[in-house]
Amino acid sequence: MARVKKYIELDGPLFDPDVIKRFKDEVAEGIEEVGDEAAGILAGFTANRGFVRSGMFLRSISSEFVRSGDAIGYAKVAPTAVWPTADRPTRTWAERGVRNGVRLRKGLWLFRNTATRVRQLDFEHMFADRIRRALG
Repeated sequence: MARVKKYIELDGPLFDPDVIKRFKDEVAEGIEEVGDEAAGILAGFTANRGFVRSGMFLRSISSEFVRSGDAIGYAKVAPTAVWPTADRPTRTWAERGVRNGVRLRKGLWLFRNTATRVRQLDFEHMFADRIRRALG
């Protein structure tokens, strides 16, 4: 019996050795973009709820992208300033309106509403072009 030998050459973006790195880089850029969008949404909710006195707290709302090693990473969105004094737990107070078990004001639910709005974003639109670009 004769042996049949076939030579198959596979070519294309899926077989590129660094396609995974390019894919992760593009998705990381997309996550960073979503984080910036979420920071804008949080700032909008903060301003609409009247939680701004000097504007320092509003300007401190930012997105920080964290990436370590080979992982894609994640984005953190939060205010970095304290309001109105340094001893106040700003994030807890802004969300629940409670300090040490005492209700200070109606809860603003800034982070909860921001998370709901971010979940409603069109992620397919934000990431599809990036993934196509990574695959060539």
